[in-house]
Amino acid sequence: MPVSQPPLISPLTPRTLPAGDGELIHYYTGGLVDPSAPALVFLHGLGSNHTRWHHLIRQPFFQEHCRLIVLDLRGHGASHARRGITSDGIGRDVEMLLEHEHIRSAILVGHCWGANLSVRVRERCPERIGGLVFIEPFVVSTLRWELRVAWVVSAPLYWAAYGLARLANGAGIRRRRFRLIDYEMYDVWVRARLTSFWAVLRWMGPWIDLQTMPVVSYLQALRILFAYRPPWEAIACPALALYGKRAEMGDASVETPLAANPRVQVRMIDASHFVLTDNMPAVAAAIEAFVGTVRGGAI
Repeated sequence: MPVSQPPLISPLTPRTLPAGDGELIHYYTGGLVDPSAPALVFLHGLGSNHTRWHHLIRQPFFQEHCRLIVLDLRGHGASHARRGITSDGIGRDVEMLLEHEHIRSAILVGHCWGANLSVRVRERCPERIGGLVFIEPFVVSTLRWELRVAWVVSAPLYWAAYGLARLANGAGIRRRRFRLIDYEMYDVWVRARLTSFWAVLRWMGPWIDLQTMPVVSYLQALRILFAYRPPWEAIACPALALYGKRAEMGDASVETPLAANPRVQVRMIDASHFVLTDNMPAVAAAIEAFVGTVRGGAI
C-alpha cells in the first residue's frame, strides 16, 4: 500500500505585488502548500507591519492546516508608498493580491485598523471573501470619550501637518530609510511597561509609528480610522469579533454595532487591546474554531 505523505509546509516567503500605480506591495506566503486549504489573509493595524502576526501564525493549526498570506499594507513595513493610502486604495491592493495568488475564497484576519479595512475589501469583492475575523476592531462609537474629543480638537493640527508633509515631499524633502520593528519581539519587551492608558500612548503612540513609515503615509492612514466607517450591521458573511476585556481604547462590552449583527460572533478574551500579546492561545483557538465553522468542519 502507498505510504501517505505529510503535508508540505512552506516557511514565510517574501513576495511583491505591483499595485498598478507604480507602488510595490510587499507580502509573505507560508503555511500549507495546498490550494484547497483555507486561505487566511492577515491585515495588521495602523503603524504596524507583517511581524505583528509571527507569533500567531507559528501555531500548529495555522502552519499545518492553512494557506497563509501576511501583508505589509500600503505605506507600512517594506511597502513604502506615500500615496493611495485610503480605504479604497488598500482595499484594491488586497483585491489584486487575491487575484494574483489565485485565491477564490479567503478569510480575512484584521487587527484594529486592519479589521476595519477588511470590511472594505469585502465590499469590493464579496465573492472572494468567505469570512472575516476582527481582532479589537476600531469602532468609533465605542471609543473612550477623551479620544473622540482629542480627534475633533486636533483636526486643524492634523490638516496643517498633512499639508506641510505634502509640501516637503513635493520639494524633495523625504526620508529614505525607516526603522523596521519586529513586533513579535517588541511586544514582549513593551508589554510589562503598558501599565496605564498614558503608558500605552508613550510606548505604542505615533512617535513610535513615525520611526517606521513616512509622515505623510502615517497621516493618511490615521485619517482612515475616522473617515471610513465600516457598515458593521450590514456584514453579510460569517464573522468573528474578538475583544479584550481590559481594552484601553474603548468600551470592551459586547454592546457594539457588531453585536447587533446575527452573522457576527462576539467573543470576549481576558486581555487588553493587545490581545495578540496578552492571550495569543485564546485568539488562536477562537480563530481555529471559526475557520472550522466557515469550512463546515472540513479542515
